[in-house]
Amino acid sequence: MRRTRSERTPILEDNRHNIIGSRIRQLRYERNLSQQQLADEMKKCGAPLDQKQLSAVEIGRRNISDYEVFAFSKCLNVRLDSLYEPAEPAKRRRVKLIDAPQTSEEL
Repeated sequence: MRRTRSERTPILEDNRHNIIGSRIRQLRYERNLSQQQLADEMKKCGAPLDQKQLSAVEIGRRNISDYEVFAFSKCLNVRLDSLYEPAEPAKRRRVKLIDAPQTSEEL
């Protein structure tokens, strides 16, 4: 029985299917792009990915083909070899919470 792509055994010891997903996420954050925006750009570059597939790439649960690596470098405007550089630790985005009204009078 043939296994689907997602069922294939990961190549890397830490169960990742690719080594550039975290770097792609880092570059996407630096460019203030959402996953959907980058997925749309990938389609324009001839490598159609939807948001869920891009998410799977970023967390290492999806293999990446050579033409997808090329499209990522083109869409993110980086050299191919820079995709293989280690990603910096992810910086958490902070959200400022607004105080909600406590009583109906404050509404």
